[in-house]
Amino acid sequence: MKKILLVYLAVALGAALVGCASPTAASTTATAVGPTTSPKPTPTADVAGVTPAVGFVVALYNNPPVYLYAGPSDTSTVLGQFYVGPAAQLLGTDPNNQWYLIKINGITAWVNSARVSATIAQ
Repeated sequence: MKKILLVYLAVALGAALVGCASPTAASTTATAVGPTTSPKPTPTADVAGVTPAVGFVVALYNNPPVYLYAGPSDTSTVLGQFYVGPAAQLLGTDPNNQWYLIKINGITAWVNSARVSATIAQ
C-alpha cells in the first residue's frame, strides 16, 4: 500500500509539473482543441453516476492520440488530446468501467479505457 501511495504521489507531482513544461514539450501533454480564447466545454455526463476512483492514467497510443471527450462516448465533443508520457489524475469510472473520468492540465474529460492504462489505488 505504501509503494502504491508513493508511486501515486510521485506521478501526481509529475503531472502537476507538466503544466510548467516548456513549449517544446507540448507534444507530450494534453492540448485543447479549437481557439484558445473560447471557454473549454465541461463534461456533459452526469458526474453523480460516476464511481469515484483514486489513481492515475497514462495514454497507450500517440498515433492516433487518445482523445479527451466531454462525455463517456465517442460521439461526445472532443476537448483535447492525450499523448504517451504524462500521467493524468483518475477521478472515476463509468458503471461499466469502459470510460475513465480524468483531469490533466486543467481539463476534466473522459477517455476510453481501452486506449489507456490505469493504476487504481486500493
